Amino acid sequence: AAEKGFKSTGASLNASVARLEREMILNALRDADWVKSKAARSLDISETNLRYKMRKYGITEKDRFAIG
Repeated sequence: AAEKGFKSTGASLNASVARLEREMILNALRDADWVKSKAARSLDISETNLRYKMRKYGITEKDRFAIG
C-alpha cells in the first residue's frame, strides 16, 4: 500500500532517486563551500564515491555558481 500523502509523479524510481541524490550532493557541496572532503563527510560517503557521483550526474565547478 502507498504511504499516506505520497503522490506519484509518473517518474520512474531510478529517475526520482537520481534527482534526489543529485540535489543532495549539490546542497552538501554548497554547504561545504565546495570542499569535497567536507561534503562527502556530511553525506556519509567517501570522497572517492562523491567524485564518482559528481561525474555520474555531471556536477562540475560550473554548478558552484548556478542559481537555484
